[in-house]
Amino acid sequence: MLRVTIEGLKHVIYRTPFAKYLAHRYQYCFTPAQLSFLLECVDLTAGLSGPILEVGCFTGVTTVWLNKHLAATGIKKRYVAIDTFQGFVASDLRHEVKVRSKDGRPMKNAFRYNHRTWVAKALAINEVDNVTLIRADASHFDYAAYQDVSFALIDVDLYLPVRNTLEALFPVMAPGGIIVVDDCRADNIYDGALQAYREFTAAQGLPERIMHGKLGVIDVPPR
Repeated sequence: MLRVTIEGLKHVIYRTPFAKYLAHRYQYCFTPAQLSFLLECVDLTAGLSGPILEVGCFTGVTTVWLNKHLAATGIKKRYVAIDTFQGFVASDLRHEVKVRSKDGRPMKNAFRYNHRTWVAKALAINEVDNVTLIRADASHFDYAAYQDVSFALIDVDLYLPVRNTLEALFPVMAPGGIIVVDDCRADNIYDGALQAYREFTAAQGLPERIMHGKLGVIDVPPR
């Protein structure tokens, strides 16, 4: 009887706008090819013992994806996800508007409606228990607390946090580690990530390599 009732209820919901909350939705901000590339980076650095850092995790969708891969492949590493859990920092937004001449209105509320407890719940629902969630401003986080980082995904969109994160994170990366900077695309609202990536690689004498349209890659050389 219960099964019939649930099935009937689902039939009703699927005829309403609320169907979008019941049906499967593609929630990633990455294409399948981009997601596959992130897994490739995890696999390429599997032999490095240091932790994985995700700087800018929003609701944890990609966090779940990467950790499911770690579990499925038997890769055991510490995983740290860092986010403000309340959108962009005001000073970073002001820089985009005043220095980079961007329209700050669409950025103002972007990624704002979030909370650390919501992300923690999403991880628990997906049986992901290997993640340390840290609420922090990426620009002022103490990356020195983590040594020999094997893989880092930087997804904080704006110029200042990407620049500051790269400068602070690069020295603690493991030789042979990989950094991926998201949103490295020209002529879009978040092209500050591309500017910061290009400036950093040029200053370090590293090659510029952008994969799948927007993933800026830094292969950490031997020390």
